[in-house]
Amino acid sequence: MKIVEIFKTNVSTEKEAPETTRSLLRLYPIYKINFDLEDEENILRVETPPIWLSL
Repeated sequence: MKIVEIFKTNVSTEKEAPETTRSLLRLYPIYKINFDLEDEENILRVETPPIWLSL
């Protein structure tokens, strides 16, 4: 099951969003990360791939 997390951010410009995305992808290269700057809360959406846990 994939996990999607939504965050309110203070990233507000078209220049900041790609810089922040690149920085996050360096730390988490398998995540899907994007911003919605048209939303009044400048949403950051992070989607993780399915995670399989062995118990």
